[in-house]
Amino acid sequence: MRLPFPVSLYGVEYSSFYVGSNGYLTFVRGDSAYSASLESHFSLPRISGCFMNLDPTWFGTITYGIYLDRAAVTFSNVPDAFWNGMVTFQIELFRDGVIRITWLDAGSALAWSRPLVGLSAGTGVPENFAPSDFSAHAACDGIGQGAEPEEFHVLIPDAGLNAAVRSEIGRLYGDIKYQDVVGVGFTTLIAQNAAIQNISGLEYCADLQHLDLEGNAVSDIAPLAALSRLKRVYLGRNAIADIAPLTSLTTLLVLELPGNDIADISPLASLEYLTNLDLRDNGLGDISALASLTALTCLRLERNAISDLSPLAGLDKLTLLYLADNAVSDVSPLSSLIGLRLLDVRANQIEQIDALAWLSNLTYLDAARNAISDISALGALGNVKSLRLSENAIADVACLSDMPQLTQLYMGRNVVSDISAIEDLVTLEVLDPGDNQIADIAPIVTNVGIADGDEVNLGGNTLSQQALCNDIGVLEARGVLVVYDGECEQADGEGTAIPFSDPAIEAAVRGAIGKSSGNIYETDILGVGLVSLVVMGAGVSDLGGLEACTDLITLSLNDNEIVDISALASLTNLNIVWLNNNQIADISALVDNAGIGDGDLIYLIGNPLSQTALNVDIPALAARGATVVYDDGGGEGEGEGEGEGEGEGEGEGEGEGEGEGEGEGEGEGEGEGEGEGEGEGEGEGEGEGEGEGEGEGEGEGEGPVCGAVKISYPGGRSGHLNANALVMACVTLALAVRGSRRKRAKSPAGFSYRQ
Repeated sequence: MRLPFPVSLYGVEYSSFYVGSNGYLTFVRGDSAYSASLESHFSLPRISGCFMNLDPTWFGTITYGIYLDRAAVTFSNVPDAFWNGMVTFQIELFRDGVIRITWLDAGSALAWSRPLVGLSAGTGVPENFAPSDFSAHAACDGIGQGAEPEEFHVLIPDAGLNAAVRSEIGRLYGDIKYQDVVGVGFTTLIAQNAAIQNISGLEYCADLQHLDLEGNAVSDIAPLAALSRLKRVYLGRNAIADIAPLTSLTTLLVLELPGNDIADISPLASLEYLTNLDLRDNGLGDISALASLTALTCLRLERNAISDLSPLAGLDKLTLLYLADNAVSDVSPLSSLIGLRLLDVRANQIEQIDALAWLSNLTYLDAARNAISDISALGALGNVKSLRLSENAIADVACLSDMPQLTQLYMGRNVVSDISAIEDLVTLEVLDPGDNQIADIAPIVTNVGIADGDEVNLGGNTLSQQALCNDIGVLEARGVLVVYDGECEQADGEGTAIPFSDPAIEAAVRGAIGKSSGNIYETDILGVGLVSLVVMGAGVSDLGGLEACTDLITLSLNDNEIVDISALASLTNLNIVWLNNNQIADISALVDNAGIGDGDLIYLIGNPLSQTALNVDIPALAARGATVVYDDGGGEGEGEGEGEGEGEGEGEGEGEGEGEGEGEGEGEGEGEGEGEGEGEGEGEGEGEGEGEGEGEGEGEGEGPVCGAVKISYPGGRSGHLNANALVMACVTLALAVRGSRRKRAKSPAGFSYRQ
């Protein structure tokens, strides 16, 4: 061992020394002498801490450390060759020339083996040398005297472990002494992923109860043998092969050793109080040692090479058992474990699962990736909530109807065709029967519990056209996330695909019926509740395809580029239509719609309506009881200035109706009146103009007015609004519509429409 500073023995400085396993340090050269004779001791410059035939290959550790002011070597729990006892001592070589030897435990070994203790200059046995009986002294005199056990220095050579211990005990600098780690509440040490390789020194941390060194590079766990108070040990993902030192830890409750190289677990047989044991990802084949661990409640054995489960038959306190990815073919030993709540046997070689019928307390069962064909025994497991049966050879799933608490069911990659049993599983939230032979999914549709937020995977099945064209849409309309393959391709006689000319119209229809892709057929849009559609400000110019949506009751198409509304002629259920701010001149399609009549409401504001629309079609709709809101964009007249004319206004006399408003009109009448306005017009005939006035007279019809919005009421009455009265008119209109007598909408089967 090379030193960064010289040390002195009998006035001679040395820059290195040798550690002999037989309890001494030598200088100049190493020595393998095991016979504790005076001649051997004095033959070399030597420091004998306990020179006798020690054998650290049996047990214990020898560690060393170099510090700023000294070098130290520690023998910990090392037995003599005849197992007469253990010795624990430390030799310290200080930079200032002090040599200190501290003995912590050497009683029985000293009595039986009579070792040599002391210093040698290497010049032979001194003349007149007289040895003394070391075991008779309470404390040494001279060099190395007075070291009580509590002053014993704890050497922890591994930098990662050293830092972790210092952090836990709050001693960031200076020596770690025995009194720093014992009797001070140092019961927990957590040092995960700290690159620790050597845990020497932990043997002095006698109060430890919780030790977590997961994710390091530890291979030798011998120091743990002395930690008899340990209750929880976590050593996953290290390089441990030999777990013999754990034999003495009989108070352990939790032991986790996943991801190591352990093949022999026989040392665990004595750990009768263990409740949790994790041995995942090791090379285990023989688990017979587990038979004695009857206190176990959780056992993890995934990814090993286990085939025989018989040692587990008596572990009747188990509630969680993980056996995935092994070589198990026979699960009958598990039939006695009636306390199990979770069982994971996926990825084994299991064909028969009848023995599982006894496990009535199971709530989670994973038997995926086996060779199971008959699952009828599962009908007895009425408490299971999560069931995984994917990648087997299952055809008949009728027994699932006896598992009413299922919330998750995974049964993909089997040979199932009939899923009738699914209909009654109303608590399902996740259903995966993907990659089977399923065509008919009606039992899923009729399962009233499968609804908003639930998930159904039907991918890899050859679904029927009924499923693709109807059933999936129904599920999606209920808010179910459905994964499936294929498209609706109805054959002749089942319906023709509806081509929508405008993508915005098509997108709105798809959103309303819950069909994101595939052709849209009449069966998709009729009888499914498509009674309202809103497509505003989307640049729509062509309504092609909308004629098929005959269930529509309300339709809003404001602020688009629509010219042709012929598609609306067939929508006879319409009650309210918004067509404001488009490019519509011809509204004959509304007149041709036999369903528009009493109590219906049509908005046509902001359109370049034709004279036929204004003078013929709108009055015709009003005569059928419909209310039409429109404007004419101002009027045209002959001439400018003020004048007298004939017009409509307020008056007394004989005539038809009274009204005030703004608008455009044509009419003939006789009467006298006075008014102010722009334009000229006298006599009988047709004319266009703007004006306001009051008068008395006889006449009928509408006279020229100035304004923006006109309402044609049922019965042929008209009114006009100036800009300031528009808001009040909307309110009045709403009240008028609300109070008018409406026809009952022709509703699709299964739906009703209330005004």
